[in-house]
Amino acid sequence: MLVDWLKHAYINKFNNTRPAIYDRFLDVLAKDYYTNAFGDQNLTKRLGLPVIPLSCLLIRAGVQTYHMFVAAWVPSAPASSATSLVSIHEQFSSSLGPMPTSTAASISRKVDDFLGGLPSAIINSNLPAQLTTVLVLLLVFFVLVALKLVLGMLLLSFARARYRTMKEREKNPIHQVEGGRRVGGWGVVEVDQDKR
Repeated sequence: MLVDWLKHAYINKFNNTRPAIYDRFLDVLAKDYYTNAFGDQNLTKRLGLPVIPLSCLLIRAGVQTYHMFVAAWVPSAPASSATSLVSIHEQFSSSLGPMPTSTAASISRKVDDFLGGLPSAIINSNLPAQLTTVLVLLLVFFVLVALKLVLGMLLLSFARARYRTMKEREKNPIHQVEGGRRVGGWGVVEVDQDKR
């Protein structure tokens, strides 16, 4: 963000552009979003937002995160030796008594206790891991959909308020110069040499 800020400051300095132009840009974007939020994709075209590459990036990152999650949380096959590190750890941890654990560890322990009560035919299959994965993915999906709806409503209310104030500002003739004419859509007024 700092790099973009410096880049725009540099461009504005040498192009003699006032920073107030960004308010007008925000007005145009708010008008586009408020008037075409659910019908036309004009805002996406105006911003130049590459939807398909960003979707591919999201899918790839999601798959990598899923594989990292599976590697970290799905238990591997138990060791065959009775003197493995796991059995030594269990022996010493059970003799120490209860220790304070984090929330994630307590949730994991409760899930393990629940799965321990299931019949061994179900536990030995991959059904619990697959069912847990599906439930976690559905939960994440619904949380993200709810977050998207809330952000969309907040953005729409901001765009409506900005559009309303834009209409009020356009009614006020502050950019009127006697003997001048308005040029372009950015509030620029062209004045003759003798009026300057």
